[in-house]
Amino acid sequence: MSRAASAGLVLAACAAAAAARGADDLARRFAWRQPIETPGAAGTLYRARLPPEVFDGARFGPDRDLRVIDAGGRQWPFFVRAPATSGSLWTPVPARALNRSRVEAPEPYVRWDVAIEPSPDGRPVEHDRVRVTMPGTEFIRRVDVLGSDDGATWGRLGEGYVVRHRRDVAVESHVVRYAPSIFRHLQVRIRPDPRLPGDPPEPDAVDVLRDATPSVELADVPLQPVEASPEDVGEGRQTLVFDAGYARQEVEEIEVEAAGEYVRPVAVYARDAATSDWRRAASGEIQSLGGARRGTLRAGMAGRYWRVDVFRYDDAPLAEVRVRARARPKWLVFEAASGDPAALYYGADRVPAPSYDLVRRAHEGRIAAAPEVRLGPREPNPLAGAPPWTERLPRIFVPAGIGAASVIVLAVILRMLSRVRTGA
Repeated sequence: MSRAASAGLVLAACAAAAAARGADDLARRFAWRQPIETPGAAGTLYRARLPPEVFDGARFGPDRDLRVIDAGGRQWPFFVRAPATSGSLWTPVPARALNRSRVEAPEPYVRWDVAIEPSPDGRPVEHDRVRVTMPGTEFIRRVDVLGSDDGATWGRLGEGYVVRHRRDVAVESHVVRYAPSIFRHLQVRIRPDPRLPGDPPEPDAVDVLRDATPSVELADVPLQPVEASPEDVGEGRQTLVFDAGYARQEVEEIEVEAAGEYVRPVAVYARDAATSDWRRAASGEIQSLGGARRGTLRAGMAGRYWRVDVFRYDDAPLAEVRVRARARPKWLVFEAASGDPAALYYGADRVPAPSYDLVRRAHEGRIAAAPEVRLGPREPNPLAGAPPWTERLPRIFVPAGIGAASVIVLAVILRMLSRVRTGA
């Protein structure tokens, strides 16, 4: 074998050793691993649901602090995917105001009549809520919604409250919901706030809406009730505290329900450690009136501990309070780079954000058709904290190998220079 061939073999061996060293050094940075129970076939796309322990163990979040590495040290391309947002989207329904008046009944109210415009093909249009915009800085006004086909015979659709509240927790609630309806006429009755003389004033606007929220299946987040600390319990409020079990547990919706009829402001807070400061996650109002309930608050925050404050002031505490948390499931979408067993690694202090083109190559159809695999239980990474590969080899081997490769490469370079000088 020529010296050039020998040098090439040595350089190739050094490159392979460097690649193995790089993969090994990357894997050992992570504190946790979860095996992927189904070995992949190279080039195949898979998906696995990310359990909460991944978010609990990650240092910077799964978009950065996560890798998929197989037994041969190869990284597998991946990205983290969540379904489209479940936030409420309302579409205006074309309507025109017919009549606005003040009705001096035993319980006076302001009446606003609305006619729903038909669709271009003449078919009735579905609607399921009205938005009542009113002047004032502090009010709680009951709203009744009635429906009719002919504008003469009316049936009750729903009732609720419009609220503007600034005490303790800010609440803005202007929407009253009811069951989906195709009535062509609506009658909106706005009752006075008994605390305000001469109330209510005429609304600024009454808009008819329908729900256009994309259908997204939210998963329940288990909450375990825990005792509230004395400093969290305040005068005039009902405080409930829960443990979600894992740090950085994402919660998208908090639903609060109770027995009886009520209209109460609510504030929701979250934190990861039992001694850290609470962070405001959501605020709003919950209500139960005549069988119509509204108790879902948008959270959009992550934390292990969750606190729900229901402001009651001089009222009695609510009975049979039930609190539910929901979140969008997140998926790990990855492409196998080999048929070797692989594992999900996470929990590293300093790793660069990964960058793969898989997110641009994997279209929706391919993702939907990808087989679903399961992650094994979380376990400490056996490589974590291990010394680099050079420290695990005999101390004389690495310097000797590097020295031999250097001598051969130097000999090849000298021989090439000699040929250049002699014109060979």
